[in-house]
Amino acid sequence: MAEPAPEDGADAEIDAEVGADGICWVPVRHHSPAATRAVRDLVARLRPVAVLVEGPADYRRVDQLLLPHEPPVALMTWWRRERPDGTQVAYALYPFAVFSPEWHAVRDGAAVGADVRFIDLPWHLQVLVEHGGYADTPAAADGEGVALQRADEVSETFFERLSAHTGRREMSAVWDEVAEIDPGLTTSAYLRRAAVLGAGIRANADARAGRPDDRALDLAREAHMAAEVRRARAEHSDGVLLVVTGAAHTAALRERLGAPPRSDEAQGAPAAPEDLETGHALVRTSYPELDEHRGYLAGQPSPGYYDRVHRAGATGRAEDADGVTDVVLAEAVAALRKAGAPLSAADLVATRATMLGLASLRDHARPWRDDLVDALTSTLVKDTVAADAATSADGGHPLVNRVRELMRGDAVGRLAPGTDLPPLVHEVEDRCARLGMPLGPRATTYTLDLEQADDRERAQLLQRLRVLDVPAARLVRDVRAPGAPGPVDVPDARRPAPGARVTERVDPTQEWTVRGGPAVGARAVLASRFGASIEQAVLAVLVRRAASGEVADLASTLLDAVLCGLPDLTGRMGERVEAVTLGLDRLDELTVPLDVLLRLHRFERWYATAGRADLDALLRLVGLRCVELLERLGPQASGAPSQALARALRRVVDAVVASPALQDLEPRLAAALVAQLERGATRSGHAPEALGALTGARWLLESATPSADGSRTPQGAPDPVGTGEWYAGLLTVAGHLALAAPEIFDPLDAALRQWDDADFRLALPDLRRAAGNLLPRERRALLDHLRPPGGAGPGGASALVVPPAVLADLLVREDALWTLVEQHTGPLRTATRATGAAGSASGSTP
Repeated sequence: MAEPAPEDGADAEIDAEVGADGICWVPVRHHSPAATRAVRDLVARLRPVAVLVEGPADYRRVDQLLLPHEPPVALMTWWRRERPDGTQVAYALYPFAVFSPEWHAVRDGAAVGADVRFIDLPWHLQVLVEHGGYADTPAAADGEGVALQRADEVSETFFERLSAHTGRREMSAVWDEVAEIDPGLTTSAYLRRAAVLGAGIRANADARAGRPDDRALDLAREAHMAAEVRRARAEHSDGVLLVVTGAAHTAALRERLGAPPRSDEAQGAPAAPEDLETGHALVRTSYPELDEHRGYLAGQPSPGYYDRVHRAGATGRAEDADGVTDVVLAEAVAALRKAGAPLSAADLVATRATMLGLASLRDHARPWRDDLVDALTSTLVKDTVAADAATSADGGHPLVNRVRELMRGDAVGRLAPGTDLPPLVHEVEDRCARLGMPLGPRATTYTLDLEQADDRERAQLLQRLRVLDVPAARLVRDVRAPGAPGPVDVPDARRPAPGARVTERVDPTQEWTVRGGPAVGARAVLASRFGASIEQAVLAVLVRRAASGEVADLASTLLDAVLCGLPDLTGRMGERVEAVTLGLDRLDELTVPLDVLLRLHRFERWYATAGRADLDALLRLVGLRCVELLERLGPQASGAPSQALARALRRVVDAVVASPALQDLEPRLAAALVAQLERGATRSGHAPEALGALTGARWLLESATPSADGSRTPQGAPDPVGTGEWYAGLLTVAGHLALAAPEIFDPLDAALRQWDDADFRLALPDLRRAAGNLLPRERRALLDHLRPPGGAGPGGASALVVPPAVLADLLVREDALWTLVEQHTGPLRTATRATGAAGSASGSTP
């Protein structure tokens, strides 16, 4: 599609590029090496007095973009409103890559002394126009940010015809055909092509709009940009204005500037609410993030590939521009060989020949990314892949995906020293330094004793950074009971002596690692959209999380409010948890706030919640509601209902056993368990797994005050068909008794030994699932207790011998499985297979 340059000389070319009004319109795609090349050429030749760029007009710190940053970076713009029910917040990103035309328009324009400005309608006003207000905007509803983008589907007629003409099915691929592939495309030819493409997109979009309101946002943006261009022309009466906007807007802007101002230009931008706070900041971003945001404005598939195209074109050497895809192919083959893929020199030759043939067939001036992907899939891939494999997130095959990773790139931006940063960023650094935890380049470990007020303050700061997703700190070890896997688990099944406090057995120290780095600064900038200070931002994040009203979100918010040292929010969240708790009718839902409240009660001395009568009362309420729901529990079916009941019973009984605050609920809980077990395994009763869970819960309560002989009856155990499920429920709830009182499993073991082979095979799948519910140390303790006399193997382990014939059959099956896998993935490393086979053959215990 190459076009010859005009032959009338440089002056004629400039005349064709600059209109009679002195304006040079540059329609661009927002991440385009071809557009960048045209912008840089026009700035150098025309030396405009002003460069006007599509971007938020309320960002006036263009000098910040002139610092020696390393793209990709992004301009973040946000708005925030304080409302009675919390902070309403949203943000958008305007990304810049090294091949983005706006990036070079700003920097090259400033280098020639031009007045550089952004002219687009500010983003928060775009939200106002598009949604009619801020309260119901999608971004505001959940507080998440959005990458500024529009859909790639631009029309139903123009684009379809253009797609058919070029043979490409996706907008970015069509743009490639029009502007990117030919490295010799002149600036004039680029301007003509981009203008036609943009005008067609916009004309068809206008025709498709059913009502003027459907185009309200585009009209408002264009009115604002037209007014800004007129203002710049009035301020700079002589010289060239270079206007860099999205191709779809250029035709509409040229039409506006060719006529007197319209009424929407004269009336100006809509007014924002007085309580609306807005802000801007530069943040670093990355090529994976740019690749993920696929919209017309926000992102670019395969940014690493276009980075290579841009840098190769900048050298001015044709061989560099033509060889980009060859380099990617060579790197892809090397990477795939390193991963174990069986690619030979012949495969590489065949792929390259196919790639060159496809490029020639498609009339490409040089091989392009889709030529490479199509060549790979046709010569090396035997499976079906997606039609858009070159641009899709998942090409459908490991070979294609590896090429996609190379074309995506892994570049991460860097902000230059001296970049203006929001106050929250400085507060993070200053507070960490003031508390003796400076954010250095290397991770430093701190052990914080929550008995000490200074360490509690440090822990609260680090917890706040965690909530804000600022990766300055990582919690390595939390406060815990000695030997317990977590802060809420019971270290053993025995009740502490009367009057003893559970908290006396707790290790009150936390271990954190703290470090600085670019990621910390970037995340702190993003967090600043929620508030100007750490505390304000944390409050906004937690209130936003609780806005769903779901009990899990409320409980986690309550816990984080305590950990972050926010007593006022703790009280508000406690009230909301109480209100929701009263409306819940499922036991498994109630265990979520129960766990949180038990943790807060257990560690009240170190979480600064001691003496909080409201939290104590809430714990009592939730515990009582759990018992009430158990008393009213209806028949539980097999599968998910019984499994959920088992998990919930484990947590409820552990809470009653562990917490003195819930001790008086034990008799009522025990009576409820007995009543449920009496329903039996009848048609109207519980499924086997539910009966096993109820039995395990009863055992747990009884283990606190064991009977004289220590025996336990396997109450409710059904016939062998359901025994595996029964065991699964039992061990989900009471598996940890294998450590504390393994003798209670003796009656069950004796019953199981009476089964014949047929009964055992019926129960085996669920028995294996039951054993999977045990921790490794619980499984070993039970195995050691139940092994037959003289059956100990080396080291005291049980010798469960697999017959040689069975083992040989398993090895044959394993080899067949490896063969099947390698048919799809290629040969795997020999060491991997050898290790697996040796492990299978050398031992006789599973």
